[in-house]
Amino acid sequence: MQNKTNAKKNPRRKRNNGNGSNAITLPGRQAELERLSAARMPRGFIRISPFPPEVTVRCTYQAAVELFSGVNAYNVKDFTINNVRLPDPTLTDTANGYSFYSQVYRLFRVTHCEVDYIITNVDGIAASAAFVCNDTQPSTLIASYNQAKAFATSGYSTGPALVGVDTGNSTSVRKRYRIALGDVVGDNLAYMGQPGFAGSDTASPTQSVWGSFVGFTVDAVTPFPNGLAIQATFIMTTRFYSLRPV
Repeated sequence: MQNKTNAKKNPRRKRNNGNGSNAITLPGRQAELERLSAARMPRGFIRISPFPPEVTVRCTYQAAVELFSGVNAYNVKDFTINNVRLPDPTLTDTANGYSFYSQVYRLFRVTHCEVDYIITNVDGIAASAAFVCNDTQPSTLIASYNQAKAFATSGYSTGPALVGVDTGNSTSVRKRYRIALGDVVGDNLAYMGQPGFAGSDTASPTQSVWGSFVGFTVDAVTPFPNGLAIQATFIMTTRFYSLRPV
């Protein structure tokens, strides 16, 4: 009778856990713990990542451009606007945000690019400049003044902005332009589905979409040794995907 009374008053029991200490555990809970400890991890089990399968973020890139030439009355500066890993192919700088997200995701694809820029004339001759997008590198297509001027008025362009002569106080013009990269390629489905337009944590896209500054003097003859100074901010809407396993 005494034993039954004690059992009712003391539903907990002590169990040596094997390391020399006695842990007080409810009988039902103890059985559950033993079952879980004996169970093996199921085959194919993957830890759950704290990150979603993919994210879309805005990566920014700052660039200082000088368009000048002591020989020609035009000049071109190219950027790869579908590449947050190396937006300027002549440098090793990455866009802000790439370093972090490339540690979490294997692949990226830029969907849109917005450029906000200020052109300042630091020369003694009036000049014009435009931002132009193309799926072929513009500097390889422009070999003359007339080609530069024509390219500045082509389809995906801000159009030429006239920047007046520097008379001691440099004159400036500000422009802002946004473009869907699929439009530049001519087929958004093709752009989004083509692996070559995507980059990774270790490589740039093998197919580039270009955004270029094209500058030229108004008189079509005089070279501009000091030229145009451009401060540009690229804002690239980028989808990071192919989540790394934890």
